[in-house]
Amino acid sequence: MKNALMFVLTLALVMTVSAQITLTQANVPPIGTQYSSFSTQDEVTFDPGAGGANQNWDIEMFDYQFVGSGGYVSPAQTPFAGDFPTATHATEAESIYSYMRSAANGFYNLGYGVQDPDTTYTEIYDPEMLLIPFPCTMNTNWTDVFRMEFEIVPGFVMTTVDSTVHQIDGWGNLTVPTPVLETFPVLRDQEHSYNYALLNGMPQGETTEYWSYRWYGQSGFNGGGFSATVDGTGPNFTTGWLDFTIDGGSSTDPVRGPIAESFKVEQNYPNPFNPSTTLPVELAHATNVSVTIYNEMGQVVEKFEQSLGAGRHELPIDGSSWSSGSYFATVMADHEIQTKKMVLVK
Repeated sequence: MKNALMFVLTLALVMTVSAQITLTQANVPPIGTQYSSFSTQDEVTFDPGAGGANQNWDIEMFDYQFVGSGGYVSPAQTPFAGDFPTATHATEAESIYSYMRSAANGFYNLGYGVQDPDTTYTEIYDPEMLLIPFPCTMNTNWTDVFRMEFEIVPGFVMTTVDSTVHQIDGWGNLTVPTPVLETFPVLRDQEHSYNYALLNGMPQGETTEYWSYRWYGQSGFNGGGFSATVDGTGPNFTTGWLDFTIDGGSSTDPVRGPIAESFKVEQNYPNPFNPSTTLPVELAHATNVSVTIYNEMGQVVEKFEQSLGAGRHELPIDGSSWSSGSYFATVMADHEIQTKKMVLVK
């Protein structure tokens, strides 16, 4: 829930940027903005690389599963509006309503309310949790503290504290595997988090440390993140879970990669290739298959559709008219999408 609130991001579709972006209150998504979120099903190996200026982070080559859709609504339309009178934005997910406040100096998380058949309660953060300060640009840093208290038995109060130190350590472009390949300008946030527990104010157990990275864009929800698998690994971790979010709701549940039920796309061969290659597609049943191939600039270089029967098919790809470089074959069947990266070397 916390990560979902961190996406204050972009709609721009460019491959390079001439200067870093700066985020201000004007970049907070307006009421009515919708989003769809995706995450790798398993841990992956990915090098987040160094920070700095004009970087390119490409996370399109991994397999993702659809997590869910959502969006911002007016707090007045929610059941806990009276508990969060300063809220300017709210979100709803599975009977949980989260409340945020947009201000000139930052975007804040105020807390949440739960309403389901079994229980109704609110958790109001004191102090408010700073999601992102404004203006936000290279070298901006801040700390957010997420604190929760609950009484185990009368007289015994357990407090959990999740504190995160943020540092904008780089800027550049992020490429994500939406149904149409997207590349957009971002800031990168290096997150160093600490989690510990107190019982009546006395420390309980050890403090847990973990690292993650998050990319923010200019408007909407577009962006992504990479979280370490193992706690305490330091900022140079390369194993973890990737996620990304794009503007726009989804009326279906697009499924990617190994969890796809209707079809499977294998890596093209040969790869690299010159000038032709083969893209293997295996179908569980007869269906219409759409193949769209994009270049590194996100431009369509080829598109075709075929009605194919169940079983394995070898789709020929002819790159004789293309320039050397990376290409992305996006295959869609039965509302499921998979993308493979192909490299042409002439």
